Amino acid sequence: PLVTFTKNSEDPILHTELIPNHYQLFNGFTVKLNTTIIKINSDGFRDVEYSIEKPPNTIRIIALGDSFTFGWGVNLTDTYVKILEKRLNEINTTINFQAMNFGFTGYNTLEEIELLKKKGLKYKPDIIILGYTADDAFNNTKIKTGEITIKASKIVEELFKNHIEPIL
Repeated sequence: PLVTFTKNSEDPILHTELIPNHYQLFNGFTVKLNTTIIKINSDGFRDVEYSIEKPPNTIRIIALGDSFTFGWGVNLTDTYVKILEKRLNEINTTINFQAMNFGFTGYNTLEEIELLKKKGLKYKPDIIILGYTADDAFNNTKIKTGEITIKASKIVEELFKNHIEPIL
């Protein structure tokens, strides 16, 4: 099946959101990724259910990002978010770690922060991880509304020109 776990959003920054309570066997789309199970929880992010109220002795981590965080092509348990949660709970048994996957395929930093404000902050995270890739320099909201005229390569070049040593 095609990607059917998203819907149009009323939020002008997000444009698209995950469908709450959706479950789908995903066949890898046109790039033929591994067949995976996509389960969206009742609050509309790819993870298990969490109470809004943080349990005692719990550290909450929210991971924001694009398809790398979402786990495009892997089951939820194989995302870096859930591997982090599992390993933290294995090495420290006195604190409960909850790592929440707020990744969304195609989101940029602006959209990820909007999602954090709209849905994430109510969970009172102790730590926020922001996954960032070079294409996050693009303002997807402007692309989606046709307002952008500058190419991504120019944006990335400006952001990183003084931060990367040339390799000769």
